[in-house]
Amino acid sequence: MAARDDAETIKWYEKGAERGNVFALFNLGMAYLKGIGVARDYVEAYKWLHLSATKGYDDAPAICEALEKKSQAKT
Repeated sequence: MAARDDAETIKWYEKGAERGNVFALFNLGMAYLKGIGVARDYVEAYKWLHLSATKGYDDAPAICEALEKKSQAKT
């Protein structure tokens, strides 16, 4: 996917996330986790993934837990 397409996708994920769309929240978190369309940022990734987890996205809790463990290993 081209960088321009990635930026457009992120824009739509952000709009959906503002409305509380669980899929947008999760996908925005994954974008930050992988650095797709945005700079890689584990804190932002955790924030969006955690929000999707609180709204019931099944895959999000395990990813949040892995990020927590990664963070704890660095301290």
